[in-house]
Amino acid sequence: MLERPEIPDELIASCTQAEYGLEISKVSFLPLGYDVNTAVYRVEEQSGNAYFLKLRKGNFDLITVAIPHFLSS
Repeated sequence: MLERPEIPDELIASCTQAEYGLEISKVSFLPLGYDVNTAVYRVEEQSGNAYFLKLRKGNFDLITVAIPHFLSS
């Protein structure tokens, strides 16, 4: 998705904290990729650690995370 979705940065930060326990201090939209259903962000913790975050709309298919997890194991 090359256009920023209408999702407030504060909502992204609070959901990331609730789901992953990360205290996010900065959210930056990255206009990357060709999937119109996926938005890409760089999120930074207060400690300085940075993470790559993808938000995807539509149905979730477990295989999209199961295969990369299997391969990295």
